[in-house]
Amino acid sequence: MHRHRPDRTGTQGLSLTLPDAVAARRSKAHFNDAFIAGHTRAFAAGWTGAGVDDTILDADRLSLEWRAEHPDPRSLMLMQAAWLAGATGTTV
Repeated sequence: MHRHRPDRTGTQGLSLTLPDAVAARRSKAHFNDAFIAGHTRAFAAGWTGAGVDDTILDADRLSLEWRAEHPDPRSLMLMQAAWLAGATGTTV
């Protein structure tokens, strides 16, 4: 079941009151820069699709996602598993 999380405007009155400029801002904070750094970017740039089951996912699309400026953080555990699979010669 997918639950939609309300945006800042919808949650404003729940526990605190934010200034209008903060509540209405459209920019998004990104906290993955600590994880998506040099070694991770190098792995993503050179990843060939090895280590993942290509019958259940599109390795080309995943590679594009991992090389994006801000990859979807929900895919990053799979990136770790793909790295480990490549290091051990297994498949995720």
